[in-house]
Amino acid sequence: MREELLPDIDGVNVKGVQTQAFHEQAGLGAGREEPIRVLIADDDPIVRFGLEELIERQPVMRLVGAAANTDEAVTLAGQAHPAVALVNLRMADGGGTRATREMLRVSPETKVVALSRSGNKEDVLEMLRAGATSFIIKGADTEEVLSAIESAARGEREVSHDVMSGLVDDLTDHLQRESRQDAAREKRLDRIRAAVTSSPLPVVYQPIADLRSGRMVGAEALVRFPTELGWSLQTWFDEAESLGLLLELELACFQSAISDLDRLPPDIYLAVNMSPDTALSRQFRNLLRPEILPRLVIEITEHAPVADYQLLGASLRDTRKRGLRLAVDDAASGYSSLRQILLLEPDIIKLDISITQGLEHDKRRRALAASLVSFAREMESSVVGEGIETPSQVQILTELGVHHGQGFHIARPQSLPLEDSGAWRAEPPAPASTAPPTAQIRLA
Repeated sequence: MREELLPDIDGVNVKGVQTQAFHEQAGLGAGREEPIRVLIADDDPIVRFGLEELIERQPVMRLVGAAANTDEAVTLAGQAHPAVALVNLRMADGGGTRATREMLRVSPETKVVALSRSGNKEDVLEMLRAGATSFIIKGADTEEVLSAIESAARGEREVSHDVMSGLVDDLTDHLQRESRQDAAREKRLDRIRAAVTSSPLPVVYQPIADLRSGRMVGAEALVRFPTELGWSLQTWFDEAESLGLLLELELACFQSAISDLDRLPPDIYLAVNMSPDTALSRQFRNLLRPEILPRLVIEITEHAPVADYQLLGASLRDTRKRGLRLAVDDAASGYSSLRQILLLEPDIIKLDISITQGLEHDKRRRALAASLVSFAREMESSVVGEGIETPSQVQILTELGVHHGQGFHIARPQSLPLEDSGAWRAEPPAPASTAPPTAQIRLA
């Protein structure tokens, strides 16, 4: 063993090591019957040499091997079963993470001290996930390296001060981000809660008419939310769903819609949109007063998948026997399409606006609409055309067998009391080329 002072070696400072004084001052090795068995795994020969010299100078430690790559490290760990292994994070052949995992597989009792040139948070977490118990930066004081080995041998964890400072900074940033996110989430929750607690929410109603006689047969309730945020109707429901408040918001909309049922003409029905989950809820069933059931139509949108058709059907079976009607909204627009209609057996099938618009010019849309009418006839269901905006669409839908419809050409959404001017009945069908551009309304 050399007596002269070792020079600074790239990666580990072993200059001026006073091992005996250090161990006596730190109380290291006290009561230990045998030295700590240490394995070094580093592909940098200069660093590896410096660590070897450092360990060999310690009376309470014994070097049991020095590996230049991952495979050597795993082999030596399986043979020597060291108490502590110093492992370079950036070692070749899979790096320190692979070496750590495989060394612990063959020698589970070994404690791994990770060595890295930086205290990068990702590097630290990567090695800790692999099974390392301690993490120090190359170039750390000799006392810190020795202390990490001793702590690891005792089953304790140790992280370099520089690394810990970085982690604390990262944790502080993370907590601050979480705090900002929590504040933003609370603000979003307040918006939805304010809408839910408004009593009642503003509601407008869009008439549904018989396309043959022009008589009003129903009205669809459309809730109006505050406009200052610039949110679309769908955005309100998407936001509520992301915050876990969709049930509360939909129930508030339903209660607002039915609150004015007595002000609607007594011979028409009221249609209210609802997601499958809300329609299945006990809270919704508790709101279904017997006297409103014969005038109520619940529209289950096809945009929302139904997880259990049988459960939804069974949940609504008794109320349907007492007069409640079920409609499938946005039929042929996506998700389960005909399967949803088949399994739910709705009283009403609402033909999606994407089918209605373009009927004048697209034979495929006309064919699809005709097939749905035929299907509905076999199911003993009626069909409502949505988004009607031209006299030509009224004519084509009537010829296809669609007897009821709604849209801006029939009547725009309006406050109570409903007005039915009937002006649309007198308008002749417009040539296909003159059909105006349209804007889709997302119904509540």
